Order: sequence, then structure tokens, then C-alpha cells
Amino acid sequence: AFFKHDGVERPTVQKVCFIGATVPWTFGAYQSQQRGLSSAFAQAGYETLWMPRALSVRLPPGEYASWRDVRRLKPKVRIPTKSEQVAIEHLKYIGVPDIEFPGNDGMNANGLTMSQLNAAAEAHDIDAYVLLMDVGILYVDRYEFDVPTLLWMPYHHEDLDAQGAVLQRLTAVAALAPSTGRAVEQAGVLTRA
Repeated sequence: AFFKHDGVERPTVQKVCFIGATVPWTFGAYQSQQRGLSSAFAQAGYETLWMPRALSVRLPPGEYASWRDVRRLKPKVRIPTKSEQVAIEHLKYIGVPDIEFPGNDGMNANGLTMSQLNAAAEAHDIDAYVLLMDVGILYVDRYEFDVPTLLWMPYHHEDLDAQGAVLQRLTAVAALAPSTGRAVEQAGVLTRA
């Protein structure tokens, strides 16, 4: 959806945060796909943020202007190539808020909670999230997300189990495999408008 401001059509959602496992110039096909999607959003006029979630590259709370800031904080991350630098110049980076992870032995510390995403949305004026991650490491600790949240979902099973509780809180799911689509459809979990 767009609105006109000073005679120019602008997206009603201004700031979109993309969440991937690591920084957008590493980690294979998923990072590449998410980076390409973020680029398409930037070309359409959105401000684009990136939040790496894996502990080895997770950034402290704050907003960072470029990959150089990320490297200062995470010096073991390789320097992006020149072509990668061009491909990521539209991105700013944000850290994961310091909210106590409810963790127990069954929870993956590389995951994220709804509280963390809601806090980041408030701190950085995020209008929407696009997540590319396994649904099993997105943890329910709130009733709902504060902003529209789309899960670009890799899932290769025919049935959902506990993941249905997470999916019910999402705005939308983009299925990355036919089995994902069948599992989501079968569970009938997307009830939000």
C-alpha cells in the first residue's frame, strides 16, 4: 500500500527489518535470498534494516550504519567483497535487545523471542519484519507481535507440532517448500488480517 506525500507515492510501511541467521554477505543461499529481498524492498522505497540472530554474529543493542560497524563489533566476520559491499549498501544493522531469554534446556540460544522483536520494533521504529528462519527457534513469550511479521519459512515436514502456536501469531507465512504450504494450510493457523 502506498500514500502520496508531496506528490510522491511512498510505501505506508516505511522501515522493514530483515532477520537472518548471520550477516547478509555470508552463510549461503538463505542469506543471499534474504539479501536480494531486502534490496528489492530498498529499491521500492523502504528503509531496510538487518538483524543477525546467531550468537556468533549477534550485535549488541543499537543501530549501526554499515558493514564496517558490524566488523568493528565482530572482527571474525570476513570483510565483504567489493560486489557484496555494493549489494548491501542499502542496509543498516541493528542488535538484539537485552531481554532475558526465557531459555531452558530445550531452547536454542540462537533463537529469538517475540519480546525481543517487539522491543526492537519500538526502539528502532520498525514497521514490519521479514524473518527467514526455522520456526522452531522463534519463541512465544507474548500474545502478539506489535508490528506485521512475515515468516519466510523453510520447513520440510507434512505436519506441524508446537510450531502452530508461533504461526498463529504471524501476519503471514511465505512457504519455501510445497510441504510447508501443506502443513500451514492443514493447520489453518493464519487467522490475523
